[in-house]
Amino acid sequence: MAEVVPSAARGSAVVSQDSSNASSESLPKEITELAEKYQFSISHDRSIQKEVIELKKIIRSAVKKQMRIKAGYVQMQKATNGKKQSDNLKREVRDLSDQISDMQDDLQTLDVYDTGAFG
Repeated sequence: MAEVVPSAARGSAVVSQDSSNASSESLPKEITELAEKYQFSISHDRSIQKEVIELKKIIRSAVKKQMRIKAGYVQMQKATNGKKQSDNLKREVRDLSDQISDMQDDLQTLDVYDTGAFG
């Protein structure tokens, strides 16, 4: 299976959990969890909306990458004559579809936070 880490190659960034930060804005749990999932570092110097917008860019990039991989598998599936290989490709396409769907759900979750209407 083509395992693609949803970090979108942003390095080994980790969510900063600095308890000494006296920020008036507390990070919603959903944002923190998604940032960890995509290995995105949240800066407490910027607004939550700006951080969410940046995280959404990373997720969109990962979705595009997965969609290109999926399209390649579909093309390989069309050109394949062997049943075993075709079945493997079908499974890969299904798995990629599930991953893409999960990332799109994450984007919808973040839509609530990029407007600033949550607080």
